[in-house]
Amino acid sequence: MDILDSIFAKMVLNKAIRDFRRDQILREVDQTLEERNKEKFFQLIEELKSIS
Repeated sequence: MDILDSIFAKMVLNKAIRDFRRDQILREVDQTLEERNKEKFFQLIEELKSIS
């Protein structure tokens, strides 16, 4: 059971990290839209795609 608990804990942690980073990127995307920074916008969108 310890191995399964460890695997589950890692899965939960990895999802939490991905969710946190996704939320961070989305806030940055909003900022780049306000600043009209196309280059940074497309960079962030590519990063968002890679973690989804």
